[in-house]
Amino acid sequence: MLSPIREASRALDINVEPVYSNFGFTGAGVITAVVDSGLEIAHEDLAANVVSGGSWNFLNGTTDPTSTATTGDHGTSVAGLIAMAQNMVGGIGVAPSARLKGFNFIASSQSTANFVASLGGSTANPNSSDMHVFNQRLRAHHNQGIAPIEQLRQHGQADPSRGIDPPPLDTPLFV
Repeated sequence: MLSPIREASRALDINVEPVYSNFGFTGAGVITAVVDSGLEIAHEDLAANVVSGGSWNFLNGTTDPTSTATTGDHGTSVAGLIAMAQNMVGGIGVAPSARLKGFNFIASSQSTANFVASLGGSTANPNSSDMHVFNQRLRAHHNQGIAPIEQLRQHGQADPSRGIDPPPLDTPLFV
């Protein structure tokens, strides 16, 4: 029997279990990048799906982008919506078997190099080249002038006269 708290959290679940049981879509074999403020890689609902050594902390050059915030972390929350494991502890993500990598780009200097490195443009620390899906939170700091479309154009992935080019089928998905 589940505790009253667990039973209540089940009632608040996003109710995607029928997708898994009826169609078998669980995210198995998919690697997702959460490019945000951080990712708590040891979180009890996420740790089973975090790629060991696959995340990156742009502040200290380590593979642990766990935020030091004590009031919660947006990137960890997003990762939970994506790939919270079906472990009977918390809820369940839309792709509970997907693998996760976290990149704390928002907490960093948000340089062009970090931008490209977090979005598939790097094969070494950090390795973002093996992602299938990128979830990125964009927030420009005053006077930093981060312009994602311009940066994509500079790297040959967008034509400003036509808007963003649709990606070929073998290109990772950005959401």
